[in-house]
Amino acid sequence: HVEDYARIVKQKALLRKLADFGDRICQQAFDARQDPMEVLAQASHELQILSAHYRDGQWAETNLRFRTAAEIAAEAPGGTDWIARPWVAAGSMVELSGKPKLSGKTTWLLGLARAVLDGLPFLGQPTARSPVMFLTEEQPGTFRVALEKAGLLGRAELVVLHHNDTLGRAWEDVVHTVMAESRRRGARLLILDTVATFVGLEGDAENNAGDALVAMRPLQKAAGAGLGVVVSRHERKSGGALGDSGRGSSAYAGVVDTLLALRRPERNSRANLRVIHGISRFDGVPDELVVELTPDGYVARGSPTDIAAEEAVEVILAAAPLSKEEALDLDSLLQGTPVARSTAQRVLKGLVAAGRLLRTGKGCKGDSFRYFRPEFVSAHCPSLDGQNESEAIRAGLEAGRRAGFSGDPVKKPDKPDGSREVEV
Repeated sequence: HVEDYARIVKQKALLRKLADFGDRICQQAFDARQDPMEVLAQASHELQILSAHYRDGQWAETNLRFRTAAEIAAEAPGGTDWIARPWVAAGSMVELSGKPKLSGKTTWLLGLARAVLDGLPFLGQPTARSPVMFLTEEQPGTFRVALEKAGLLGRAELVVLHHNDTLGRAWEDVVHTVMAESRRRGARLLILDTVATFVGLEGDAENNAGDALVAMRPLQKAAGAGLGVVVSRHERKSGGALGDSGRGSSAYAGVVDTLLALRRPERNSRANLRVIHGISRFDGVPDELVVELTPDGYVARGSPTDIAAEEAVEVILAAAPLSKEEALDLDSLLQGTPVARSTAQRVLKGLVAAGRLLRTGKGCKGDSFRYFRPEFVSAHCPSLDGQNESEAIRAGLEAGRRAGFSGDPVKKPDKPDGSREVEV
């Protein structure tokens, strides 16, 4: 009967712990210097730990809750409760990684916070209005500058906790207090920038999968309580594939539901462009999305292919001469530019179809196709309705298809001088 006696000893030990816990909570409750909310949060946290081993007179290993698929269907409502579609859902975890000081992680996170605070679209997608909890590694002085740039200075619904104010507190206690404050304020979004700073893992511990999982466990509880949790991590110098590029153990990435990386475009593009690389358990997260930092925050610009096409259009129209006699072939149009030939070839047909370029030549050896711009077409102006260049080209091609145009110019008979016209 050794096992039975061991169980009795464990039960009595737990009862002593519960008695001590009750005495201590009572003393704190009668102490006028204590914050009632902190006392309640700490009591709830400790009681959850103590009761994890023993509930309803049974040990935990005999009191696991099993659910049938039918029960899950009844308990979990259909659909996804989005806080910021398709990036953050209630009860989910998101990791955003990027190079320190270069990628713009904090700017992106503050843009997300601002959209949720106002219930306005973020990167063209809807959000659900809510107060936001923001844990930052920055000092109040530097973070004030970031808030001012993001248009968030003075917002009462944005609740900030600085890392310096958590020193000396256990990480699990910090998260538990944050959860209690979130419930009190009705906040549904928790942003942590950066996770490594707050969890306190340094050196080899940051690379240890076991330590990383323990550090993420309190945040998993926060997500389990219905919060949308977004954490940021620095990318390692060597970079790498999404999921392996974050500094430290890859176990961080394994815990979250959505992985995002904010990076500069590989090509020599505008300095304010970034590419979001994404992997998610949810549908709708793009593999790659180009965003541009504007005075109003980040704005979605489409895929890298779209951006490359826009840049190719600008380069080609700027280089194209205004007369047929000065028309240039493709190589001449692209000389000294970073535009890929394959990209230029894709957009040329659209430019011709939209009437932004005219083409001459037979397209054969010794008489290659050459291009020039009608005098009334500006090299830099958008279309009249405000569409960008690539949208105008796509619209022109689509209009041509509806009219029965195959996408290739209609050839006319050669003129007596050997030149050829095309009809669009």
